[in-house]
Amino acid sequence: WIKMTSTGSPFAPDWANSISYYFEATRSGGVWSLGPAAAMTRSALNITQTSFRMNGSINPNGVSTQGYFEYGIDPALSSFNTSTKANYGGANSINLSTTVNGGSCNSTYYYRAVAKPTTGNIVRGSIVAVTTAGCATPVCPVEALTPITDPLAQQFENGNTLDTTR
Repeated sequence: WIKMTSTGSPFAPDWANSISYYFEATRSGGVWSLGPAAAMTRSALNITQTSFRMNGSINPNGVSTQGYFEYGIDPALSSFNTSTKANYGGANSINLSTTVNGGSCNSTYYYRAVAKPTTGNIVRGSIVAVTTAGCATPVCPVEALTPITDPLAQQFENGNTLDTTR
């Protein structure tokens, strides 16, 4: 894998944000060339207590390519779920985004964009961590206390005991 860290990226608008791009590279006759696909993972959007929106892009570079996300609770994503896969073509960057629902509040999840071309190897973007919003603190309404008007209940409130000998 080649990690580009200088100008000239096919994702030039984001280059100024110090985002890493990974490409498949092959060597033939002493010449290195970039492969057919690229993937980039961006920060999550719309983070709530139980959901978040994964964000990224792929560039098929002219080869039919599936784009999707791998996500889960393992920081290395050695075990993961996959989002719905969609087929793309063309030579331009394509934005990907999908929402993960049903998470837990104040929990950290990990994800990455993936490009799977019909020819060549799967290309995975950087892993991004996202922490869902904190758990809500239950709010109990404070209502005005009603004075006790029952004479028997007033005896207990004043520390008296019930006389059961009568």
